Amino acid sequence: MGGTVEKLNGAHASIEIKYLKNEISNERLEKYERNEIWAKSTLVGPHRDDFLIFHKGHNLAEFGSRGEQRSVMLALKLCEIGYIESENKERPVLLLDDIFSELDENHRSSVFNILDQQQTIITSTEKPNFLEYTVKAYEIALN
Repeated sequence: MGGTVEKLNGAHASIEIKYLKNEISNERLEKYERNEIWAKSTLVGPHRDDFLIFHKGHNLAEFGSRGEQRSVMLALKLCEIGYIESENKERPVLLLDDIFSELDENHRSSVFNILDQQQTIITSTEKPNFLEYTVKAYEIALN
């Protein structure tokens, strides 16, 4: 994953993922029974598993900017795409919903640098200068 993060951030970045398993046991079911009835939802079980992402040693959810969070999540998505490709011998389509809203110009450019790896569909509330990025990518490809 390091290479993917480097393409997005332009520098070496350390990513650590901690898996938080939400186990089912009779004790936990009894403990959460009233809360589940009140919430009208199950609160115990694998559907409640979660994970924490640490970027440069810090919990990304607590200490990362929105741009850093988006960049790291995109890197994780690209790793996921790589895994799917290795298993199925086909690269899936990447859907990016409003990816540019909280990225600075440097990170926006980095996103465009990885678009040629797969078919990508992007939605945006802004008008990024797609032509500028396309011309830059074309010039880089020629050299």
